Amino acid sequence: MRATFSRRRGRHVLHWLQRRVGSHDAHRRERIMKGKTTRLLRILSDIRHAQRCTALRAARAAAEADAVLAQQDDPKSEARDDAAPEAETDDTPAVPRSRIGSAH
Repeated sequence: MRATFSRRRGRHVLHWLQRRVGSHDAHRRERIMKGKTTRLLRILSDIRHAQRCTALRAARAAAEADAVLAQQDDPKSEARDDAAPEAETDDTPAVPRSRIGSAH
């Protein structure tokens, strides 16, 4: 005699196994997503840090370049004053040049 199981009984027997496997898969997916999220946040943090460091280095380099330009302007104005003492000069003070042309 052949034993037969109805579909209902077969589903019922496997239901706890499927739920357990599904639960395990859900935890696994959750860990994977948590790991990916953490990794993504670390990458974004590294990018922000690099951008901040780059901006600070760029600002420092710009300040140094402005200082060099200001030093270069001073000897030229002194040389002009020495060469033509009788010539009239503007009353407006010389504005130091900036290597960055900004409207601000």
